[in-house]
Amino acid sequence: MSRRIRSLADLQAAAAAGRATLYPSRLKILVGSASCGVAVGARAVEAAARRAVDQLGLDAAVCRTGCIGFCAKEPLLDLVLPNGPRVSYAHMTPEKTLAVLEAYASRQDLKPELALGRFEREEHVSTGGFHQYPPCPPQFQAVPEWSGLDFYRRQRKVILRNCGSIDPMSLEETIARGTYRGAVRALTQMTPEAVIDEMVQSGLRGRGGAAFPTGQKWRLAQQAPADVKYVVCNADEGEPGACMDRTVLEGDSHAVLEGMLIGSYAVGASEGFIYVRSEYPLAIDTEDRDGETIMIGTGGIIVLDDAACMVDMAQFLVGFFLEESCGKCVPCREGTRQMHRILTRICGGNATAADLGLLERLARTVRSAAVCGMGGMAPGAVLTTLGHFRDEFEAHVRRGECPAGVCRDAGAPRLAAVS
Repeated sequence: MSRRIRSLADLQAAAAAGRATLYPSRLKILVGSASCGVAVGARAVEAAARRAVDQLGLDAAVCRTGCIGFCAKEPLLDLVLPNGPRVSYAHMTPEKTLAVLEAYASRQDLKPELALGRFEREEHVSTGGFHQYPPCPPQFQAVPEWSGLDFYRRQRKVILRNCGSIDPMSLEETIARGTYRGAVRALTQMTPEAVIDEMVQSGLRGRGGAAFPTGQKWRLAQQAPADVKYVVCNADEGEPGACMDRTVLEGDSHAVLEGMLIGSYAVGASEGFIYVRSEYPLAIDTEDRDGETIMIGTGGIIVLDDAACMVDMAQFLVGFFLEESCGKCVPCREGTRQMHRILTRICGGNATAADLGLLERLARTVRSAAVCGMGGMAPGAVLTTLGHFRDEFEAHVRRGECPAGVCRDAGAPRLAAVS
């Protein structure tokens, strides 16, 4: 369904319609359909669910949702029971999907032995409310409550609050969970200056690496003279090894649009663009709290086998930061360039023992002296690989060998692969 929102009454009507589909009076079958789920068979699970509904004559809706965060358990399939709880099943296949729905249709058996968890309530962060599910049947008492799972016990979603619960294509469902309330408040009760002031006071920062204060960025954009202004949502996932923007874009796209709407109003922009490309980044911010630097934002894990060369990987990652550096501060601009040159010499078999010491000192200097969070993280790959895989660096430098047999630079002496 699509509708135009022209008034507060329209917004309230849309929210009511969204609540009716979020928590319907009939069975709802929810399939995790973000990239992580699709990669391991969610489309086949969805198709099996639709066939089973037809074959079994179930009065049920089959819907898609975004990533709820437990990617390792995908494909996920949830049953939202009429006058009952929400039950989640992991590692679903078309065969398991049919078995679960057949058991439910024939004898109201929810096959608790296959269940990952059950939901007692869902917090609606944007509204300050929550949805309380009816009590679960006795057969489900042994199934753990979702928020009590080890993976979720210490989590509280804010930015990803709606992912894994709403149909991201449903305007009504996202409004029912509170989206666009902030935009209505900004547009009807605040001036652009007041919006920026509140953003400054919030302390919100960018999560792309530099941790630039969002309110300051908006104020600079508002003050910049221009006939036409644009807001660009930078969903460029350029750093290797992690996923960040795709989760919210896939799972709660209207939250992104609401942010762009508020930003446009604040800075005086009349058009907006979302920039997306295929790479998935590692975006890490730092914040100083009581003299201690902590990492906030998102992170990523790159999994490598023993056929990978850690020196080569360090060179690759430092090369990324070299390309991304804005060049405004000397430690990042020159230090990252020099680290990359030393790593290139090591990979090419042209480094000396002194280069290893220089590389480590340089990395520590850049980490402590760079102006922004991104510059401070640029040496991370160097210090981590030196700390855990120094023997690989020394093999390159002292013996002219690459233990993984990866570093063979046609422009430098050929390194021997160690068998």
